[in-house]
Amino acid sequence: KPFGVTEKQFTIEDIYNNPLDTDGLIHQFRTILRQHNVSGRENAFDRLLNLFLAKVVDEKQSEQTGKPLDFYWRGIAFDDKKALVDRLQRLYRDGMRDYLKEDVTYIDKNDIDSAFVLFKNDKDATKDLIHNYFDQLKFYTDNFFAFIDVYNEELFEKNFEILSAIVRLFQNVSLTNTEQHQFLGDLFEKLLDQGIKQSEGQFFTPLPIVRFLVSSLPIKDMIENG
Repeated sequence: KPFGVTEKQFTIEDIYNNPLDTDGLIHQFRTILRQHNVSGRENAFDRLLNLFLAKVVDEKQSEQTGKPLDFYWRGIAFDDKKALVDRLQRLYRDGMRDYLKEDVTYIDKNDIDSAFVLFKNDKDATKDLIHNYFDQLKFYTDNFFAFIDVYNEELFEKNFEILSAIVRLFQNVSLTNTEQHQFLGDLFEKLLDQGIKQSEGQFFTPLPIVRFLVSSLPIKDMIENG
């Protein structure tokens, strides 16, 4: 059974009807990778973590502002491919800044428009600012959602097929809902246990030892004492 597929066969409709089915989610995630010949599963797992960070930020921002979720692919008739990627990049930038205290280069289209307005009568200043933005994009950015190498339009389209499929897979799953924390733990446990190879200098602690360590911690006292 490749990629640890169980006897049960899942469809994307099954996942939408029961988004908390961890086995179904993982199977469908691996199916997407297999269908698109994505061999680097460690890289795919890293990209999935980036998507989860973006989704957490999106849910928090939507809760605070009441705006619709940006981590959502509405289909080609109602959405734009580059617009979705741009939304994900912005959410990832916000997550890295707010939760990990890391600055991520992200140039918004409004930044470009503002450059022309800010230096309306100074072509040299406008050119310098645009060159600065160009340098940032050229030298300081990474494709945080590239499940395959992307260096031309054709590969962008291929990667977007993978990206949009995974976004659709998880867009109806809430990562900030406290009722789903056990589901999220199970999801990570199974992804790590079955999907990520351990290499030299890297290992995952066996679960019985993890449970022993956690049960040994004075968690109740830590919570009560703040």
